[in-house]
Amino acid sequence: MDIFSATASITRPENTTAYAIGDAVSNSTSAAVAMSFKVGNSNHERAVITKVQVISDVKAATLPMFNLWLFRETVVATNDNAALSVTDASVQTGPSVIALNTQWYTAINSIVEATNIQVPVILERADMNLYGLLQATNAYTPASAEVLTVIIEGYLVR
Repeated sequence: MDIFSATASITRPENTTAYAIGDAVSNSTSAAVAMSFKVGNSNHERAVITKVQVISDVKAATLPMFNLWLFRETVVATNDNAALSVTDASVQTGPSVIALNTQWYTAINSIVEATNIQVPVILERADMNLYGLLQATNAYTPASAEVLTVIIEGYLVR
């Protein structure tokens, strides 16, 4: 069994506009791009995700909670602070949605995570990437230009 850890980061726009439940959390209000996670290589067909963390470089007054939507094919991202919208075609490829609601924090940063999970995903041989979108599942006010680092961990299956 091969273990993997893949990381992607987004820098939010320079605003403090509060998120509503269901809003997209992305890198732009006009040209958002999905996160890309390099998970495997051509020797693997599937992955099992066992842990996901979103690390913020700030500690908001209300800590965020997220859903991480993972797709095996590229997906069009929703602009920041708009209701998350995914095309029917992308949804029909079978995304995995992981709820991140265990929160940890220090005086200057925070982590929201899902651990001890077993989420199987199929990998596309073309690039072996997963593509991710973040969705707010609580109302929180972010920091301007907040950096969110998403780490997914798990193991690969041949």
